[in-house]
Amino acid sequence: MVLGTVVFSERTCIAQLLSSSAPIIIQLAEIDRFAVSLWPAAKVMEGAQLGLPFENMKQAEVEVLVREGVFQHRPIWVMDGKKVVAECYLVGVFISEFGKLETKYGFQVGFASVEPAEKLFMILKQERNVSELISIDKSRLDDIRTWR
Repeated sequence: MVLGTVVFSERTCIAQLLSSSAPIIIQLAEIDRFAVSLWPAAKVMEGAQLGLPFENMKQAEVEVLVREGVFQHRPIWVMDGKKVVAECYLVGVFISEFGKLETKYGFQVGFASVEPAEKLFMILKQERNVSELISIDKSRLDDIRTWR
């Protein structure tokens, strides 16, 4: 009679999404939080898109990043310091116009489902109060380009 012992070892494996391209990192401080926009798809399982305008980035800089990012399939990481708040993919250029004088450019990003998009939207979205809106409108009265 042969008696044998079989030892099973258990290993925990962590699967990582490997990307051939480095992510484009956006810090929360770089985003104009008053102009963030959310577009959920018609069906919940079709995902959602967010418009993330930059506070101080010029149109040409944004267009170069979008062109390279889409071509290279670079993921987008939205970060708060060293903490990743959201991971998404780049869709295209987002243009936010507040009145005729203020145009900001940023990324339009996509999410596979609505939940992470809504979560990031709730973190980012800020509303202007009435006194801020009134002061903005008053400051535009001196500029003839805003008259109709």
